[in-house]
Order: sequence, then structure tokens, then C-alpha cells
Amino acid sequence: QNHAPDSARQHSHRLLDVVRVKGKQEPVEVIEILSAETEQRRALKEKQAAAFAEARGHYCAKRFAKAANQFKAILDENPDDVAAKLYRARAIRNHKTGVPEDWAGDPDSKI
Repeated sequence: QNHAPDSARQHSHRLLDVVRVKGKQEPVEVIEILSAETEQRRALKEKQAAAFAEARGHYCAKRFAKAANQFKAILDENPDDVAAKLYRARAIRNHKTGVPEDWAGDPDSKI
């Protein structure tokens, strides 16, 4: 389900997270508008879009070690990718500590 406003869908973007917003029942997608980046950063993030989505998919499926490794590969090429850093740190933490059986991502986390 895509909650991004139409204006966001007209621009190059990537899904960063799904969070629970105070006062809302349903989690909300947080997207990054890539056209707001410098040309070099935008091109790199667009190039890595599939890898980022795949790594995030592993993360959401509780394959934290695999997610951490894939986010590390993204960071090796783009060390300034803050979202990849955050997800890698979360994946390492969750791999070490585990998550509840009914875990469905980190919708209450702060990004």
C-alpha cells in the first residue's frame, strides 16, 4: 500500500520506513525524495535503490544478518547514506537481541 502523496510519486524517491504517527491509527510510510539530493548523491541512491529495497525486505522479514551485510555493502559505496546506517545498526541490534515473535518492524521507532 502506497501512502505517498501524488507529488512525491512524481519525483524519484525511496521508501525509508513505516512509522506510527501520534494520533494516527495506521502506520505511515516515510519516503526520501531523491530529487532533493545533489546530482551525485541522487544518482548513487538511484543506482542502489534495488539493493536498498532488498536489504530492507530482509530486515522486515527478520533476516537481520543478511540485511546488515547488504546495508554494509551499500555503505561501502556510499558511506553518507544515513538511512542505510540506521537500518544496519537496527539489524545488528535485532540480530543480537532478537525480536518478539509478533514483531512487525519498528513502527514506533524514531527516525
